[in-house]
Amino acid sequence: RAAAASSGDINKREGDGFSLNIKQSKADDDSVYVIIQSDLSEKIPTLLYIIEEANTHRLVLDDFFDSETQILLSKKADAPLLKALHNPGSEVILR
Repeated sequence: RAAAASSGDINKREGDGFSLNIKQSKADDDSVYVIIQSDLSEKIPTLLYIIEEANTHRLVLDDFFDSETQILLSKKADAPLLKALHNPGSEVILR
C-alpha cells in the first residue's frame, strides 16, 4: 500500500511486516530521511529492495533500534533511488 502527498509522490509505503516513511530533513534541503518501522520480530531485515519495471535498487539497512531504522539520502546523489521509492508502480521489499 502507498500514500501520496499532494504532489502525487508517495511518501509512505506499507509492506509485509513494515512501514516506510520519507521525510524531508529540517537541517538540509537536499537531504531526506527514509524511516522504516518493522514488525518482523523473528528476523531483523538487513536489505531494502525497490523494484521498478526496468531497475532494481538495493539499500543496506543500519541496525534497528526499537523496531526502527533510518537512512539519510541526498535528493541529488540518490535521485534515481528516491524516484523509485516515490513511484506508485514500484515494489518495496524488506529482506
